[in-house]
Amino acid sequence: MTRARRIAFWIAGALLALTIAGVAVAVAALQPLDQEVVVHWNVAGEPDRWGPASTYPFLIAAVGLVFTGIALVFAFARLRDPDAVVDPDPVELAPGEIAAWTRRATAAPAFSWAIGIGIGFTILACAVVIPATSGRGWPMAILPVLLVVLVGLTGGWRVSVGPAGLSVRGLLGIPVMRVPIADIESVVAVGVRPMRDFGGWGIRGAVGRGGHWRTGVIVRAGDAIQVTRRGGRQFVVTVDDAATAAAVLKAYLTP
Repeated sequence: MTRARRIAFWIAGALLALTIAGVAVAVAALQPLDQEVVVHWNVAGEPDRWGPASTYPFLIAAVGLVFTGIALVFAFARLRDPDAVVDPDPVELAPGEIAAWTRRATAAPAFSWAIGIGIGFTILACAVVIPATSGRGWPMAILPVLLVVLVGLTGGWRVSVGPAGLSVRGLLGIPVMRVPIADIESVVAVGVRPMRDFGGWGIRGAVGRGGHWRTGVIVRAGDAIQVTRRGGRQFVVTVDDAATAAAVLKAYLTP
């Protein structure tokens, strides 16, 4: 079991224990559970809505189980270990022949599940809070919309290589990042650990070996294509079959 998986299990266990303890304390403190208690206050801090005392244990259980579930998703996720650096031979092209390569790079299932659970939870919270505040809580509805837009913009990418160089385009068509072939000094396939190499997932930046800046489009752990520009900066994108992409791109590099 990897260190990251162990940490996820520990977090899930701690969250579950806190949830059980919170529910037990709420049940003990709110006896009898069918009594009416305050469940909402207005902006002046005055109670304006009442409900059964059982509301609080159920709310604690729901929130705790959601976050425990997110931790377990990461604990059971199948993450590939990064491979060693692969420096493939360039694809051999006959005179006048053109080669190109393209592939989708999508987020790991654990990330997708976590985002989906988060969006579902915020929608549920909006459905409860907005009516309870007589519509004054409508700004909460912006959060799930922003999450959906964020996933659409950075949750998946189309990676392409060819005579023009390397291009990475969001599945919605934006954003677009390109490295022209004339600006590429070398290209290899590498293994990436998001937290170790870039501090997380998404569009990231980090200082690489030799002090050169690395820009990464990181959607998961594992294979990645790494392009080194002529000025020393590097561009990294995680995608399956990165060695093939590197071989195709190397066919167009000039000494």
